[in-house]
Amino acid sequence: MRKYTILAAFIASIITVSSCKYMSKEPSNEVNAANNEKLRTELKKAYPSLNQAYIGAAVIDFHDITVNLGDKELYNMSEAQQQEAAKNIAQIVYNIYDANNYLDKGTLILTESETEMPNASMPSKTYDLHLAEIVKEHEK
Repeated sequence: MRKYTILAAFIASIITVSSCKYMSKEPSNEVNAANNEKLRTELKKAYPSLNQAYIGAAVIDFHDITVNLGDKELYNMSEAQQQEAAKNIAQIVYNIYDANNYLDKGTLILTESETEMPNASMPSKTYDLHLAEIVKEHEK
């Protein structure tokens, strides 16, 4: 009987360890604050013009993220280049934020002002980051 108890405990521990990947996440605002700094660093590596730019990120309810970039160079790129940048930024956002959030919607807002936080009166360009699609791709 003791042999079966040990075997059952062993099997239960294997199931517990292997299912940790599928357990619900415990989102944390502190982790997201640290991730915002990681995002700034990664974006500056990917787009050197951002070294002098405004970079802001806000995660809302652990589902949606808005990335604001105030950068003349990105703002004045062609539409195709901006779409490609949005695609690249979406992947960076996913890599940094997915482990701590339930990513669903992402928005990239580009403005020309490198010194001011974006506001409604500023001209801006907005792109969907298609995070739900990226999450689904990674679940396969």
